Amino acid sequence: MQLTGYQKIKAASKISVTGFTLVEMVVVMVIVSVMSAGILMFMHPIVDLWMETTYRQGPLLEARLGATRMVREMNQTVDRFNVVDAAANRFQFIDVNNNNITYTLNGTNLTRNNTVLAGNITNLAFQYFNQNSAVIANPIESPNETDVRRIEVSITVDNGTRASTIRLQAQPRNLFG
Repeated sequence: MQLTGYQKIKAASKISVTGFTLVEMVVVMVIVSVMSAGILMFMHPIVDLWMETTYRQGPLLEARLGATRMVREMNQTVDRFNVVDAAANRFQFIDVNNNNITYTLNGTNLTRNNTVLAGNITNLAFQYFNQNSAVIANPIESPNETDVRRIEVSITVDNGTRASTIRLQAQPRNLFG
């Protein structure tokens, strides 16, 4: 049996077509946009805090790496006759490989033989102790036998919003009897 034109239209109207209308799509897009804006309002302070923390940790990490290197190399002092300069803000010695090493603060840079180890440094201080752990005001230096047995390194770092201090100690094994 063949359908007439009217019967074809009537049969076609019985077929259900699934999908979304343009109005439904726009309503869903508006709802999703409002929800996203609400979520972003809560996420924005969290992202700002993470970025600020990351920014402040950079100089502190760099200073800690520089201080760790200093202490590791100070532990390599050849013997008690090779502490060349033991000042409050400068330390110079000769290591086991016969390298003359000097640590000092140059402006805001912690330097090793004029090579920058860390930046944003506001203070570098060395404190020296004898075999009885008493502070030495004026350590004996080369060419004489030094009385230094332990060295405390104090580095103050400017993180941008506040200052942090790193303190490490070196006990060069070759400075002991």
